[in-house]
Amino acid sequence: MRNSNYEISSEKINVLLVEDNNFLRQSIYDYLSQRNMIVTEAFSGAEFYKCFDPERHDVAVIDVNLPDASGFQLTASIRERSDIGIIILTARTKREDRIRGYGEGADIYLTKPVDSEELALAIGNLTKRRRRLVELAPTLQLSEVRGSWKLDRDKQSLHTPGGTPVKLSTREAAFLEYIATRPNIIISRAEVASIFGEDKFSPTSRVADVALARLRTRIRRVGAELPLQMIRNTGYKLVATLQVL
Repeated sequence: MRNSNYEISSEKINVLLVEDNNFLRQSIYDYLSQRNMIVTEAFSGAEFYKCFDPERHDVAVIDVNLPDASGFQLTASIRERSDIGIIILTARTKREDRIRGYGEGADIYLTKPVDSEELALAIGNLTKRRRRLVELAPTLQLSEVRGSWKLDRDKQSLHTPGGTPVKLSTREAAFLEYIATRPNIIISRAEVASIFGEDKFSPTSRVADVALARLRTRIRRVGAELPLQMIRNTGYKLVATLQVL
């Protein structure tokens, strides 16, 4: 696992490159580095789980055939907890593989051999799109979550402004009660991790990330958006009224 550290304008594009072919990985690493991108290399699924940081990486480039995991599985794992850009880069050309890749959450499916410039441009475009959405997130969230949310501690449920209840786990309820008393205050990632029982001594643990992603997904299924804004590399902030009953 290595990192290269470069800048594009005032910001940096962070790429997680998961590829077990040493020659190809080195080639892509060198080219993207020359394009002023930060590149983190991983040669296996195990390395991927050690490296992946949903708050730091902008795009993941993933090979499908890894020695200890399937790139499809890694794609699904990323999409479960993050909206970063995902590019599958593989020798598989069959239609069913492409469909599975997109079905697991990939944004782009590229087949080998890949043109390095095309890959770099794809990474750049995905990053611009994601950062634009992050910048717009506070406005979008405030417009979507108008009204009062209610947390019923006894029934362990969250009620949307429209009155729809969403069942919560014990830790989800504890987390929401915690942030309800701190409106418009940034809650650090360490505080969130502690509530969800994440091992603070394990730098690769992502228990809190996964838990929040699943909670967001359940709330979206009832047509609402969790009134929680992610502050990049800092933590989270409640952006609506949340009453605790």
